[in-house]
Amino acid sequence: MENPSELVRPGDEITVKVLRVDEDGRKISLGLKQLQADPWSTVAERYRVGQVLMGKATRVADFGVFVELEPGIEALAHLSTFAPTGKKAGWKAAVQPGAAVAVEILTLDLERKRIGVAVLEEGSARAAGAGARVEIVPGARLTDQAQAEGFGSLADKLRAAIRPSRKF
Repeated sequence: MENPSELVRPGDEITVKVLRVDEDGRKISLGLKQLQADPWSTVAERYRVGQVLMGKATRVADFGVFVELEPGIEALAHLSTFAPTGKKAGWKAAVQPGAAVAVEILTLDLERKRIGVAVLEEGSARAAGAGARVEIVPGARLTDQAQAEGFGSLADKLRAAIRPSRKF
């Protein structure tokens, strides 16, 4: 979360929501975030399983890495999605907090507001393709056109290789 002093300054006029009034303690709790639209309300329109995009690693936990896809939307790359390293918890060295990472969406659970992703290995064709087609900023997504410009499928390559050449 951003530091409140970076968002507002004394004397700024802002609209907030009153969250709680504590008459005994003579305190009022105010909320600015509660007036903003919930980014999860349009996740189904912006993300889909299999989509490759860039995100920002926000924190590493014992069970995986949290990746911010856009402000307010975090995904989890479970430790089971990382390539084996041969060392216990060796996967933790693969991603550092603050790093831009290419991820592939594995699961979307809109009811529970959860997205499961796999961090793509740096240097892999999919990760390199994602980095070349999108900015390395949270929330960047591939368009259908960008995905269509990929390398093509193995089946396409085989068809082209066995297609009889025409000699005139």
